[in-house]
Amino acid sequence: MQHKRKFRKKRTMIASLLLAGIMAFSTACGSSGDTGSSESSSATAATEVDQEAIAEARLLLFKEDHNVGDDAITGKGFVNTFLADNLPTDTVKDEEAAQKAIMSVMDRLGGDSTIKLESDSVRPTETGVTYYIFNQFISDVRVYGAAVKLIADKDGKVIGISSSIVPGLEDKSKDEDAINEEAAIKVVEEKYAGQKLTVYKEATELTLLPEDQGSAIYYYAWVVYTNAVSNLYDTMYTAHYVSLSGKYINNAAVKTPGSEDARSGVNPTFDFESGTMNEIAVKVTHTNGKEEEITIPVIVQDDGTTILADPKRKIVCAEFAPFNNSGEVDTIKKGDNGFDNLVLLEYSNTIRIYDYFNEIGWTGADGEETPILILVNALDENGDPANNAYYVGKINGYQCFGFDGTIPYGDCVDVMAHEYTHCVTSQMMTMNLYENDAGAINEALSDIIGNLVEMGLGEPKEGYWLIAENLEKPLRNMADPNKISQPAYVGDRYHVPQVNVASDANDRGGVHTNSSLLNLISYKLDQAGMPPEDQVYFWLNVSLAITPRTDYPEMAKILPWCMKQNGYEKYLDALNKAIEETGISSTDIPTTIPDGCARASLDMDFSEYDENYDIVASFIPKGADIIEANGAIAGFEGQVDTWPSSKDGKISVALPEGSYALMVSFTPRKKNSDLTDVMLLYSDEGWTKTQVLLFMVKLKNDPDALAKNYKEFAAGKNVEISTNGLKELIEEK
Repeated sequence: MQHKRKFRKKRTMIASLLLAGIMAFSTACGSSGDTGSSESSSATAATEVDQEAIAEARLLLFKEDHNVGDDAITGKGFVNTFLADNLPTDTVKDEEAAQKAIMSVMDRLGGDSTIKLESDSVRPTETGVTYYIFNQFISDVRVYGAAVKLIADKDGKVIGISSSIVPGLEDKSKDEDAINEEAAIKVVEEKYAGQKLTVYKEATELTLLPEDQGSAIYYYAWVVYTNAVSNLYDTMYTAHYVSLSGKYINNAAVKTPGSEDARSGVNPTFDFESGTMNEIAVKVTHTNGKEEEITIPVIVQDDGTTILADPKRKIVCAEFAPFNNSGEVDTIKKGDNGFDNLVLLEYSNTIRIYDYFNEIGWTGADGEETPILILVNALDENGDPANNAYYVGKINGYQCFGFDGTIPYGDCVDVMAHEYTHCVTSQMMTMNLYENDAGAINEALSDIIGNLVEMGLGEPKEGYWLIAENLEKPLRNMADPNKISQPAYVGDRYHVPQVNVASDANDRGGVHTNSSLLNLISYKLDQAGMPPEDQVYFWLNVSLAITPRTDYPEMAKILPWCMKQNGYEKYLDALNKAIEETGISSTDIPTTIPDGCARASLDMDFSEYDENYDIVASFIPKGADIIEANGAIAGFEGQVDTWPSSKDGKISVALPEGSYALMVSFTPRKKNSDLTDVMLLYSDEGWTKTQVLLFMVKLKNDPDALAKNYKEFAAGKNVEISTNGLKELIEEK
């Protein structure tokens, strides 16, 4: 168990309010639920005989399809709950009392006698509010993403319980023939033979994983963590899942390994006490051409070498490649021409962000004063510039951050604070399922807090609500997300559905797309007069209150609770209005069509193909410029991508009015299967089938190759696209 440092409000501290008379609410995962008592909504768990029969049938099919044998077990699916009234009345001052209080209301949380909780951490805040955090276990195995947080005020009164658990899991012995962790690591290494792979062996863990989003089927699996095997995400790790029979199942991009504490005892190799601390004045040039003289701390070693390191804050700069390859901290040294301008910006702005959080009581990126390693000139798995900024995670005793050497992220304080915030919130949330709503919320919290930190550091007001406004093209527009292809509300143009199986192809369920919904709420709070420093404190408390699987409907309930608890009632009306306008209270897609848009829908349930294929529907605007990467077509300007919804398997999207060609691609999830890539092109004459790569080559040589495929989508119209003949083409050998 870890005791985390307190954080406090940046300005005046407002005493915590005792909450009373607020309705309890509970939602079964995958549905929006009804506001009201958790007892009624938790009844959505499958208990009827026919539902059990269906679950058993699905289990048998799942065992056969996934080759997991008796490793698979059934529960009742994830249940997300937040309780804020009729809470336990006994005083809570330690973990034992907190666990007892949680178990006393387990039926209201949707749980049952199978639920076993183990303490993860205790996190106090400056106001005296304490968060007691527990993970769910079966025997000695952690249930992936299942956690409960009890929140108590300074007097030990319980003021809230936030929960995401899996009831009904059978506590059973694992197969005696199950592989061990060394064998699981070997499976991963063999799968990626020929690709540079770094395995973090100490982080390997056994867990219980769900079949898919909201599934009642779970299976034992080894989780093996390596460096990222894809460069599509700002994550430096991949979690690989291996069944106990030795079958490679799938993988996921993750911000940090799940068993981070397993490696916390590794001591940093850099000696911050070597040499002499000094401060020097250097000139930096910003992206707008403006020069500025700044003062930075350095260490002057005995041989006279000057390196970018700060012994007071324990921050050091080093080259990415040597550390990634062998763990070597190859420090950045002053050359004949001084230090690299971009590296100076990355170093100096990290110090500024460190000081901001330190002022509110959070020392170091993780609140534990762990040394910070800034890895410069970051590379992808092919050895090319990474074209990204990363929170790398905790490695060899450092909290690590990686920055590309060709893009000036170091001059984007909001981007750097975004990555720093990923470390902060990863400690507060204990972990995050980086997919669907949970992943979008994770990205949004880093956007929001990073942007607010930039404001607090006195950066120029122009572009306050743009992320990376100092780049040629901003990455986000938090005030007007449509301008950068993100939705302003559920069902808006660019809004994408949640998915059953998260992957690179579907942006893990829209984590970088639907994050705009929460971003916009922060902007609206600013417009209502809520100061940036108060917003920072508010959103940090939100990070503490949510669980790994918190979705948008749950967030719509937690936000007002946090607003009241922290004394910000005068902004409550603005918050509730923003929640209503963004539509995050429900996952149901509104039937209304956004202004200036058409809604395109394919009249087919793609669920039966979802397990074996990544399915993406791409709407390409007529006359759109081709976007190339490494000499190949990577997409088109204005292209709108979507995929089957986890709710009904249907494809439906709001499109800005215009003429589009529609392509639906099917990419096998398993690389070595008998299935092949398939692309289906739509026209008024029907569907045609082609191979993806062949068609892309044809399209590059003949820009008019899609001429007959364009279809008009008029504003205000629901356009149903016939899928006659589609199944035959998909299954055609």
